Amino acid sequence: MTKPKPGKIKKTKREAKAMAAANRRASLMLGITLALGVPLFIMSVSVVPTRSPKDLVRAQAVRLKSSEAVNRSAPELATVENHDVLQGPGHGMKYSPVGFDVLSSFKFVVTDQMLNPGNPTDGSSKIMNQIPLSVQDLDQKPIALRGFLLPVKLNGPLTTDFLLLRNQGLCCYGIAPKITEWVNVHMSKGIKPILDQPVTICGTLHVGEIRENGYLVGIYRLDGERTRGGDQ
Repeated sequence: MTKPKPGKIKKTKREAKAMAAANRRASLMLGITLALGVPLFIMSVSVVPTRSPKDLVRAQAVRLKSSEAVNRSAPELATVENHDVLQGPGHGMKYSPVGFDVLSSFKFVVTDQMLNPGNPTDGSSKIMNQIPLSVQDLDQKPIALRGFLLPVKLNGPLTTDFLLLRNQGLCCYGIAPKITEWVNVHMSKGIKPILDQPVTICGTLHVGEIRENGYLVGIYRLDGERTRGGDQ
């Protein structure tokens, strides 16, 4: 049996050391990747950004107080309008298509009195006086409304309470919408929180003072019953 030459043995040892070092570096990089990447991946699929409607309403009043406030607008926002809603049957009735071009067609001023009204009746009347009769007439009506979803409450993988927004300014740019540009939605069964495309929610619309624990959270609420077509 021929013994390997000393030079060849040294070369083999160097190659083995190089391979071992490469393996250690690969293991280290894999560990770092797993340590950083896995938590981020889990967060991306399991944590959905939420925003309190109470805070959004308060932001309206704060913006009105500031003389330096600028009404920022994000470029090329995808906005959902009335023509994007199609009429469809559900639970034996027809849902009338209503869009944010109708719900947001007027100026609404939020005051401190509305946020914490000393006289609830007076605060409520000041809210209704700013809403056109044509929009007030939609109260208690079955409608189909299309918009962008932002979860407020999660129940496992589903959201039961969410905002339906006119555009993606809040989700993508952090721009607080006007109080007329979102609808508070409750769906007892819950739906999957799809954030990157508009959905159509069918249900009964409520127009007027919407409060939770005494706080004003909006002027629209939708008791959601179903989604339209292939949205979900």
